Amino acid sequence: MNKRMNICGVSFLGLLPALLVPQPAVAQAAAGNTEEAQPAKVDPRSGGIEEIVVTAQRREQSSRDVAIAITSVSGDQLASRGVTSSVEIAKLTPGVSISGSIGGQSQQFAIRGVVQADYGDISEPPVAVYVDDTYISNQQAQVLATFDLDRVEVLKGPQGTLFGRNATGGLVHFVPKKPSFHDEGAISGSVGNYQSTRIEAAINHPLSETVALRISGVFDRHGNWWNNIGSSTMVPGAPLTFTSDPTKPVPTNQKGFQDLGAETKFGIRAQLLWEPSTDLKIRLAGSWGGQNLGTGPYFATPTAPVVDAQGRVVNNIEISPTDTRSIVGPDGKNYYNPALFGFQGFQFSPNNDGSRAAGATWFGYLPPDPKTRNFGDYLARSDNNRTRTWDATLHVDWQLGGNTSLTSITAYRHYFKNFTMNSGSSPVALLNYQLLNQAYNVTQELRLAGSTDDLKWVLGGFYQHNDSFENTPTGAPAGSLFALFLGADQTGIEPTAVSHLKSNSGSIFGQVEYKFAPQWTIVAGIRGIIEKQSFVYNMEAIANSDPYKIVNGPVLYQLATPFADKRTQKLWAGKLQLEFRPVKGLLTYVGLNRGVKAGAYNSQLAGNPPIAASAIPYQPEELVSLEGGVKWTSADRRIQVDAATYYYWYNNFQAFRWATYSGIIENVKDRTYGAEIAITTAPIDGLRVSGAFAYVHAEIPELSVASGVIRSVTPAYTPKYTGSAQIAYTFGPEILGGHVAVSYDLSYKSSFYNNFRNFDGEHWAGYTLHDLSVNWTSADEKVTVGAYVKNLTDERYRTVGFDLSEVTGNTITAYGDPRTFGARAGIKF
Repeated sequence: MNKRMNICGVSFLGLLPALLVPQPAVAQAAAGNTEEAQPAKVDPRSGGIEEIVVTAQRREQSSRDVAIAITSVSGDQLASRGVTSSVEIAKLTPGVSISGSIGGQSQQFAIRGVVQADYGDISEPPVAVYVDDTYISNQQAQVLATFDLDRVEVLKGPQGTLFGRNATGGLVHFVPKKPSFHDEGAISGSVGNYQSTRIEAAINHPLSETVALRISGVFDRHGNWWNNIGSSTMVPGAPLTFTSDPTKPVPTNQKGFQDLGAETKFGIRAQLLWEPSTDLKIRLAGSWGGQNLGTGPYFATPTAPVVDAQGRVVNNIEISPTDTRSIVGPDGKNYYNPALFGFQGFQFSPNNDGSRAAGATWFGYLPPDPKTRNFGDYLARSDNNRTRTWDATLHVDWQLGGNTSLTSITAYRHYFKNFTMNSGSSPVALLNYQLLNQAYNVTQELRLAGSTDDLKWVLGGFYQHNDSFENTPTGAPAGSLFALFLGADQTGIEPTAVSHLKSNSGSIFGQVEYKFAPQWTIVAGIRGIIEKQSFVYNMEAIANSDPYKIVNGPVLYQLATPFADKRTQKLWAGKLQLEFRPVKGLLTYVGLNRGVKAGAYNSQLAGNPPIAASAIPYQPEELVSLEGGVKWTSADRRIQVDAATYYYWYNNFQAFRWATYSGIIENVKDRTYGAEIAITTAPIDGLRVSGAFAYVHAEIPELSVASGVIRSVTPAYTPKYTGSAQIAYTFGPEILGGHVAVSYDLSYKSSFYNNFRNFDGEHWAGYTLHDLSVNWTSADEKVTVGAYVKNLTDERYRTVGFDLSEVTGNTITAYGDPRTFGARAGIKF
């Protein structure tokens, strides 16, 4: 069987023979060559660990010879483990975590504490994500259905001297299978609990001796796993809607109170390959896909803000089922100040003395135990949110002669998103959050590469035009408390923040590797960048009485002075690395990297006091990384060890701080250091055992958590410890004419904060997930039948959330998927 093991690339700091990250890896073609480089066919029942070929440095190399922290997982491995979504890669890669919003419907990668937990869509991410060398410019567009993949590659640390778009944290690249000149196809499907169904298919056909076509697609859905029990857990007498005139009651939302959690992903990709000669390959690729989801599936966790003697919110806590404090004062007792917390002055609950019903939110909602998967949400609608993506890419690979090649990648991408969620996550009509985003992205990359016996070089250029429009209403439908505040309880109103960011980025980059002695290599690279930005921001009130729709008018009145700005940023990134190969099977290296990410603009949610115009732009962030690593493979190839240590100096780290009902990005200093190790062994024939562990210490020495209150904090969504392990065994004797493989996977993350303020109520427990799978594959490898269980222990673990303790007396919390199981089958032809 063509089994591919993914091995994490590594580093080593100074003279420490340290440690790195693991996982399986896969092959790819050299720069300028569209053919997939394949590792040798190794039967998994035989001894030794497979040789891996990757192109992390834009040319074909053994993974053991790449002095970089890289993890690569093959498409076959993803399928056997039941991975169906892009963000599940974080489970397999220690040091990588996920942040997000909209109940987890929007998520993005964080690597080694490099994270931007912004909910906005106009921002670019610090961790770059690519699909088939096409850059995804929107931070909140990183949730994708995975299908017909050759592999996924994760590179850690600053990137800029080899890849198209510069990034401070690293990059994740989803590499699809390419057309080939032989007929082949595959179809697979799975069914499971929660009415889950997945169908994936691909067909490859040569149209002539020089033209080949490949078409692939996926349909993947599951049903709801949160049961909406409506207002049954409200405190008796607590209102569900609000009106200024009791003689004019407002009707409740007739479309809501539905179950949530259902999701449908779909996509189709077509690729046309033309090879007019052995030296020229032209590939045109296009895809279309999207998601259909319910409103954001948040769960309400009752919390209370904690104030100091000056009335500043300096902490928050989760309250117990018997706690009646709405706000915790400096003496630990209930604190009541209607002038400071305006919501407390309204007769919105059975209690009107500033306290709350025991264990409830401020508005009388008693959330059920999340283990029951029950909740109450008046806005919940099972089929409301949408994403759509269209893209087209032209790849040209031209061998110019000798060892020189030219690569051109031209790409266009259009992204659309329309989301709605209940900010209070309860049966009470308070306020909603909505998001409409349209983004258009055009990129052009050119690379010229060449080599001699001792010198390898790459010279390239990259251009990007990005046009992103974002409309984020703070929904106040008829009967909501927010509409009552704004005098529109009978008609509804939507305070709306409208942002429009245009950016043009041009850069030139290059890297050289020079083997100046038999065992020594030096690597140097640099990138120069010019970013031009144009930004317009406006906050206005719009008439709209439908809680599920976003409209573009009419505008009733302005909420803040419009803001407009243009600027040019000149940036640079660089790399300097020394590699030493003393004996066969051993690689050590130490390197200095400088990464950079352009500044952008804050787009504050409407309904909050406007921030100063000077706080809307934020500056570029710069990261300098000192990283070293070691890779060792035993002579009999039964043991492989990857290890790394690193130290990050961060200047102007773009930290997203959430408070009240909005958030802003501020530039702060950060220092991060850590270590990683991965060990893969083949102790006996047929058995593979791998384990990986990552330690991250990230600290922002000074962050303003309240006016005049400065603290040292940890970046959000950055667990200090992460780990993964896999035990896989392929039985030697044939069973029913094929081979049976069983696999156990473990993923661990320690506790973390969901907000940069690091309040007690923002600190969430860590968790461990267990997955099992068993697969039977025919001797000719054409038929596969299997079964899987994910989250075996049905762990109820928190993933993303936002603190609304100062607005609704609770934190909105998203939970990971419950236990899922199913059976699958596939055939190749």
